Amino acid sequence: MQDEADQSAFTLTEAEQTAYENIKSDLSERHLQGLSPVSVAKIDIQAALDKE
Repeated sequence: MQDEADQSAFTLTEAEQTAYENIKSDLSERHLQGLSPVSVAKIDIQAALDKE
């Protein structure tokens, strides 16, 4: 139950979510250009939470 609360508390910005969706279909680093290192880390964490 704690895992569900942790996952719902973690959110990506619109730009991060767009990059995440794009990189899932095309593993190109170009989708990460312009994002901060923190944003890239958040995308990596989201992928781990989603088991991607």
